[in-house]
Amino acid sequence: MQKNALFKDSVRIPAIFGLGYVIRGSCLRARSMTVSHKMKTEFERQLRRPVVLLFFIITFMMLVLPHEARPQEIMRIGTGLGPAYSNSENTGIADVFITELHKRAGFAVEIVRVPTARSLALANNGVLDGELFRIQLNQDLASNLISVPVPILQMRLFGITVDPAIQLPDRASFRDHRLGVVRGWAMTEKYFSDHPSLQEVREGDHLMKMLIAGRIDVAFWDPLRLQEWLVENAAPPTYSSDFTFQVEVFTYVHRSHDDKIEPLADALREMQLDGTVARILRPMIDVMD
Repeated sequence: MQKNALFKDSVRIPAIFGLGYVIRGSCLRARSMTVSHKMKTEFERQLRRPVVLLFFIITFMMLVLPHEARPQEIMRIGTGLGPAYSNSENTGIADVFITELHKRAGFAVEIVRVPTARSLALANNGVLDGELFRIQLNQDLASNLISVPVPILQMRLFGITVDPAIQLPDRASFRDHRLGVVRGWAMTEKYFSDHPSLQEVREGDHLMKMLIAGRIDVAFWDPLRLQEWLVENAAPPTYSSDFTFQVEVFTYVHRSHDDKIEPLADALREMQLDGTVARILRPMIDVMD
């Protein structure tokens, strides 16, 4: 019996020690897990810190840095105007004007030079983002184009002849003569769509050669480009009609860019007030006076 009691005690003692080890091990694991959790939490906090910092830096840059320092959207603007207005060096008066206008409105600009009618079609179809230096367009031809609601300037246009005997005192008198115009020019649709003897050509150079050759009686063309052509080509004296057409000239954007109308209008008003428009367009203004 005594032996059995001793045996029981001998068994109980290791069991008690074993239980102690189990409890101690559990405590160590719990502590280890707590430390591990704290380390993980600290790591995640450290990881989030640069992300939050980066977010605030980007927000600050967008709000504080000058507008010109941000990436600018590029507007592709079409024109069929000649070298006096637009050329590959971007030094024509229309080039300088449209570049300054978009810069002030916060956009970059790429000028795309294609024939007049094609330029209008590409802009209306959304291939180009807009058109520069256009009179108020016929909505049948340009249903997708919206004008910036501030006219750039008012132009005076007139008929040109090489025969001083031809008198053009009013618009109706143009109907008595063979008239030539450049195809795609909105002025044609506005004033001469029902003319009984209208000939349309692709380029102004061809138009003037037809006039000099006697194939048309009157050419209707832009005065600045006419002056440029006369300087570069040997031509007989030309005479302008007594009657002049007064038209306002606008810049247009495709309707997908209607959010740019207001900033462009504000920029144009600013350019008119500070004299920039008059300075850039002085050659046009002088030739019409």
